Amino acid sequence: LDGSALYAATDAGIYVSRDRGVRWQHISEGLSESARVQTLVVSSKTILAGTTQGLYRWREGRWVNAGGSFAGAAVRPMVVDARRPDRVYAATSKGLFRSADGGENWSALQSIPGESAVLALAPGDRNALYAGTPRGAWLSPDDGRTWNPSNTGLVGTSINDLLIPPDNSNALLAATRSGLAYSPDRGKTW
Repeated sequence: LDGSALYAATDAGIYVSRDRGVRWQHISEGLSESARVQTLVVSSKTILAGTTQGLYRWREGRWVNAGGSFAGAAVRPMVVDARRPDRVYAATSKGLFRSADGGENWSALQSIPGESAVLALAPGDRNALYAGTPRGAWLSPDDGRTWNPSNTGLVGTSINDLLIPPDNSNALLAATRSGLAYSPDRGKTW
């Protein structure tokens, strides 16, 4: 993959720029016309597009539907672990999934108890995985095998996005309907 390329998903499809955004090329060949792109990630091996109609992989100049567990599923959010770029996580309308090989193969993760929608994902240190849902933040200390609520002191429980700052792996930021929430201790308190 070209590390200097920029990718953008719009209602009109997917675009790439190889000159820092001066010119954009439409690259939506292979995407179903009814599939709205919800999320794009670049893994160690390919580009992945989560859509309202499943997961697509970029292969030889076109998008290929991954099918399998993703067939017909809405895929959003999706995130690549910056420390381990082969590891990709995806939340879908059919559950949570992890790939350990850049998006080639996927395994199902444990569902979050009582939650039907995952709005945000953030991989942390030592196999920690954070999830944001309409009812708050969740922590899996074991790469998605078990989940614990992580809402002590959190105001506004609908978590729309999560971020672990690259310069402070102990901190966790959450975008909520009430504003930005900050945790200095990996989500134990807010």
